[in-house]
Amino acid sequence: MDVDFDEGHVDIRRQLVRVGRELHHGPVKTNAGKRSLPLLGIVREALEVQRRGQEIMREQAGEHWTDTGLVFTTRSGLHIEPRNLARSFTRIVKSVNLRPDPSTRPEAHRCLAAQETGRRAT
Repeated sequence: MDVDFDEGHVDIRRQLVRVGRELHHGPVKTNAGKRSLPLLGIVREALEVQRRGQEIMREQAGEHWTDTGLVFTTRSGLHIEPRNLARSFTRIVKSVNLRPDPSTRPEAHRCLAAQETGRRAT
C-alpha cells in the first residue's frame, strides 16, 4: 500500500506473501485487487497518526531501525508477521465483542467497494 498524503490517495499494488519460511513482497493476486482509493477523512487521520507513531519508533530504534517503506511495521521497522497480525486482530475483535470468529476478507472487500462508490458499507 502506497499512501500519498499530498495527492490524497492510497494505491494498493502489492502484498506480503509467504514463500516457504520467508516473506516477500509480491503483486496482488488479481488485477481487480489493484486499487487506487481516495484518502478519506477518518482513514487519513488514522494513517497520519500511524505515520507519527512510526516516526517515534524510528527515533527510539536508532541504528536498529530498518527502513522498509511499509506503513505498518514492528518497532524496528520490519514487516509485521501476518500470523501475529491475525492473532492481535482476533484478540481485539473479541475484546470488543464484535464476532467470535472474525473473517476480515468479506468486510474489507465490502468497505473497499463502498469507498470506491462513495457510499457507506453495510
